[in-house]
Amino acid sequence: MTSSKREDNSTDDNCTSHLKVFRIPQITDGDCEPINAVVAQIFSDLYYILTFTAIAVNIIKIVSTARRTQNWSTSHLYLVNVAVAHIIFLLSCPVWGIYLNQKYDWHLGKYACSLMNFTNALGHFGSVVFICVICVDRMVTIYFPLISIQYKNVKFGKIIVMASWALSLVIASLGYAYTTFKVYGRSKHVCGSMHVDDVLNITTVWSFILFLFPNILIPTIALVPCYVKIMIYLLCQKTRLPCDMGRAVILDITYTSSFLILCLSSGYAALIICFVYLTSTVCHSECTWANIINVSTETARLMNVFNALIGPLIYLSKFRSSPCTSLCDCSNLKLCSCECSHQPPPSEGIQTVQLVYISCHADDRNDLKIHTNR
Repeated sequence: MTSSKREDNSTDDNCTSHLKVFRIPQITDGDCEPINAVVAQIFSDLYYILTFTAIAVNIIKIVSTARRTQNWSTSHLYLVNVAVAHIIFLLSCPVWGIYLNQKYDWHLGKYACSLMNFTNALGHFGSVVFICVICVDRMVTIYFPLISIQYKNVKFGKIIVMASWALSLVIASLGYAYTTFKVYGRSKHVCGSMHVDDVLNITTVWSFILFLFPNILIPTIALVPCYVKIMIYLLCQKTRLPCDMGRAVILDITYTSSFLILCLSSGYAALIICFVYLTSTVCHSECTWANIINVSTETARLMNVFNALIGPLIYLSKFRSSPCTSLCDCSNLKLCSCECSHQPPPSEGIQTVQLVYISCHADDRNDLKIHTNR
C-alpha cells in the first residue's frame, strides 16, 4: 500500500524515510529559511555590540591586574588567562555574526571556516578549563589548606596554565580537523561545527564527543562538585573567613554561578534539543525544526558572550590595592590564612606582608608567622 499524500506533496512517512541530521547551524536541503530574518538581525547586532564591549573590558582587566599587582599569585595567573581565553573566543563572534546575517551562507572559503571554528573552540574551552581550575583551587584552599600550601606558588600556577592551554589546543585542533564545509545547490556554502546523524557511525560519535566533552562533561565533573562543596561551606561555617579570603570566595562563587547559569545550562538545553530531534518519531516540518535549533544554539552562543562580559566586571574590585588592617583571628579556626599587600609611601619602599597557613591550637595571636619582604 502506498503512503497517502499531503498538501505539501510529501508522504506520511516522510520524516522516517530519510536520515535525520542535527547540525550547528541546522541547514535543510529545501528552500526554506533556516532562521527568521528579524531574529537573525537581532542576534548579529547583539554579537557586534557585546563582543567589542567584552573584548575592551577583558583587556582593561588584564592591564589593571598587571599594573596593580606587585607579587603575582596563582589567582592572578588564572584570572588573567581566563580573560585571554575570553578574548580569543570573542574574536570569532563578529565573524559568526556576519555569517548569521547572511542566513548561514559562508563566502570566505573552507580555510577561513576552519580558522573561525578553531578560534571559537580554543577560546571557549580555554575559558571553561580555567573556570574549573579557579573553582577547584578555591575548594582545595578551603578544605585542604595544608595541602594547598605546597602548590600556592607562581611556579606551580604556570605549570597549570601551560597544561590548561595544551589541553585546550588539543580540543581545538580536533575541532579544526573535523570542521564541516558543505555546498548546497552549488550556491549556498555552509560552515558547520557539529554534524550528528540518527544512525550510529564514526562521524556521528566523533562530532558528538567534540560537542559533549568540552561543553558539558568537563564542567559538570570538575566544576559542579567543587561549587556545591564551597556553597555548603559558606552556608555551614559559623565564623568569618580570615582577612580578604571571604570576599575572594564570594567573587569566585559569583563568577562560577554566572558560568553555570549562562553557559552550562545553555549547553544542556542544546543537548536536550539534539536528543529530542534525533529520537522524535513525530513528523514535523524541517523548516520549523531548523528555526528552533538555530535560535537555541544562537542563544547558547550569546550566553557565552554575556559570560565573557560579566566575568571581568565581577572581579573588577578584586585587584584594588588595600592595606592589611588586621591579623587573622584564629581563635575559632583550626587553620588560618591571610594574604594581603601593604603599600606605604614611596620613601619607605614597597612592603608585602603575607600571613601563611599555620596551626591555631592556641588563642595567642603572637604565634602567627609573618613574612615581610621589601
